[in-house]
Amino acid sequence: MGAGVTMYGGTSTNTGSKTAQVFPADQETYDLISCAAANVWWITLDENHFTYTLRRVDTDRLFTVTFDLNNPIHVPEKPWGREE
Repeated sequence: MGAGVTMYGGTSTNTGSKTAQVFPADQETYDLISCAAANVWWITLDENHFTYTLRRVDTDRLFTVTFDLNNPIHVPEKPWGREE
C-alpha cells in the first residue's frame, strides 16, 4: 500500500448514537486493499475526548487514538511549514 491509496474506509450501516458511530469496510476498501475488507472503524465522543478506533475483525489488530478535547493546541497564524 502506497501513498496513492486513498478514499478507503466505510459507510455507516446504522444510525449510531449521539456519542458513537461505526463504519465497517465498504466495497471500495475491498477493491483497494483486499486485506482490509474485515476492518471496522468507529468514533466515540464525550465531553472530554474524541476517540478513533480501527479493528480488523477476527484478528488481534486494534488501533486506537484518543484526543483530549480539554487540551487545545496553539495554532500558528500560518499553516505548519508554510514559508509565505
